[in-house]
Amino acid sequence: MRFNKVIIYLIVLGMSFMFTGCKKNDVNKSVYNSISSIESTIVNFDMIDNTIGFQRDVIKNENIAKQYADLILTITLNKDIDDYKITNIAFDSNKKIWVISYYIDDETLGGDINIAILQRSGEIYKIWFGE
Repeated sequence: MRFNKVIIYLIVLGMSFMFTGCKKNDVNKSVYNSISSIESTIVNFDMIDNTIGFQRDVIKNENIAKQYADLILTITLNKDIDDYKITNIAFDSNKKIWVISYYIDDETLGGDINIAILQRSGEIYKIWFGE
């Protein structure tokens, strides 16, 4: 019986730390506030190339490919994602490339946007516009 009380006490104590110990927003704010400026620098890629990197695919499935492409379309190209519809998500199993195709309408010149992303690294292989 005494053992059960100790277990219950430890669970309650652990839960109190879990709910009050760390606030996610405070941590994020402190990280972003600590960045005072972005510097131009030269990166030693020889050193980076000799390290063991991420050993799995970054873009594992079509859902991740879609989210990643949406991010590229929204932020990098400064496009309103709500105006575009995804017409196709394709995976080239030979080249290991995801291709996400967006469409706005028949009347918009350049209304098609295609984004090809490498499965392994998440690297943008190519972005091209249709008619």
